[in-house]
Amino acid sequence: MKNKNFFLVALVAIVIIAGSLFLISSSKSKTETGVKKVGDEVATFEWQEGESPILMMKANRDLALDAVEVYLDYEGVVINSVTNAEDLPAPSFMKVSTAKSQVVANYLISDPEGLVLKKDQSVAILRLDIDQASTANGYKITMNPQSQIVESKSSKVLPFNNQDLIIKSTR
Repeated sequence: MKNKNFFLVALVAIVIIAGSLFLISSSKSKTETGVKKVGDEVATFEWQEGESPILMMKANRDLALDAVEVYLDYEGVVINSVTNAEDLPAPSFMKVSTAKSQVVANYLISDPEGLVLKKDQSVAILRLDIDQASTANGYKITMNPQSQIVESKSSKVLPFNNQDLIIKSTR
C-alpha cells in the first residue's frame, strides 16, 4: 500500500512542478516593452513639404534630450541624399539605404545639458534630396518603429507622435 501511495504522491508532485514551470515561462514570454500611452507623447515629428522635405520635431513639453534616432521607410520615390537640417549638431550617422528603402539619422548630443527644447519649440532634424522625376506617381515616407528619442537625465526612451509624408499624384 505504501508503494502505491508513494508513486501517486510523486506523480502529483511532478505534475504540479511541471505546471508551475510552464506558467512561469509563458508569463515571461508575454511581457511587452515600450508600450506607448495615448496622450503621453513628449514630441511630434512633422514634415515641411517642398522639393526637399524637412523633418521637424516639435516639443509637446519642456525637454532635454541626449539622442534622437530617426529611421524613415519610403516607397515610390528615389531619395538621392539626406542632410542635416543644421538645428542639431552633426549626426553621428546618416545614410540612405536604397537596398532597404530606408533613411537613417542618429544624433548623439554631447552637451551635458542635452538638447534643451521648450514646450512648442520646433527644430529641423533632416532634409531629404528627392529625385523629382521619381515622384510622378506619388510617394510615401513613414517613421519606422525603431526611431526613438532619449531623455537626458533618465536615459529613458520617450514616446512621440509622427506624421507620415504622403504625396499623391494629381494626374
